[in-house]
Amino acid sequence: MPSLEDLIKEVSANVYTKIGPYHREFIYRRALVSELQYKNLFVEEEVNVPIPYNIDGRRLILGNERADIIVNQSCILELKVGNPRPATVEAAIGQAKRYLRFYSTPSAKIAYVIFFGDKIHCYEVSHEAFASSS
Repeated sequence: MPSLEDLIKEVSANVYTKIGPYHREFIYRRALVSELQYKNLFVEEEVNVPIPYNIDGRRLILGNERADIIVNQSCILELKVGNPRPATVEAAIGQAKRYLRFYSTPSAKIAYVIFFGDKIHCYEVSHEAFASSS
């Protein structure tokens, strides 16, 4: 049986092959969710990720960011449409790192930023990479 990471890469490539480039993000999200659920994985979409802030030991929630897809409460998928450019890749990876840092389930240790453009591009972001860069 393939690993979750291999399965996500395979499903992403299949979705891209089936529907092609330059659809709106929600189209890719719905296709990925459908394919992953078909493979009997637990899939959540547009999950609120609260951003906490502490003042003198008092925890406030500044607001929420929204993760595109979370698979089995352990892998976060951030989807983008278009061809990756250095600045957009850096921003998307930063976004995925925030989700890994603030998502409430400690088992979330990996994220993928997936660009659907002229071809599919997938960037892996690990929790360890975030932890070592802070």
